[in-house]
Amino acid sequence: MFSFKAYFWNNDVYINEKNKYAANEILTAYLNTNYLSKAGDYLYELKNLRRKLR
Repeated sequence: MFSFKAYFWNNDVYINEKNKYAANEILTAYLNTNYLSKAGDYLYELKNLRRKLR
């Protein structure tokens, strides 16, 4: 696990006092990731392995 500090000023977000982002830039990047589709792929693979082991 990691930690960071976020500061907000007007429409900007500062991460660890040096990285500046527009307020919605971080949210947009997070929502555009494919975490759920990758999790589904791993689940499918695990189910196949379980079936082979049985």
